Amino acid sequence: MRRRLPCKSGRVLSIPPLPIAAPVGEAGSDLAVHPVLIVAVIAIVFYLASCKFHPYMKCKACNKSKESHSTTFKGAFGKCRACNGKGHSVRWGARFLGHKD
Repeated sequence: MRRRLPCKSGRVLSIPPLPIAAPVGEAGSDLAVHPVLIVAVIAIVFYLASCKFHPYMKCKACNKSKESHSTTFKGAFGKCRACNGKGHSVRWGARFLGHKD
């Protein structure tokens, strides 16, 4: 069924109906995969492979200095609490793959 819409010039525009997606279960409908999904899966695979070979990232709190400086006393410092004085932390993807620090 075609829809009819009035136009500024007074003519009536006829718009064709929108296509309806194929119902689930019809031939060929379950084989089509959206290209964005394919790109996302490839990006996740590359990220996890990167985490497998490079599981650590520099500590965001101490920036690899392994120290935490006092805000009260000017020269005082101690070991960083975020990375426990190691200077690095395990990436999220490496933790997902089961890597322990």
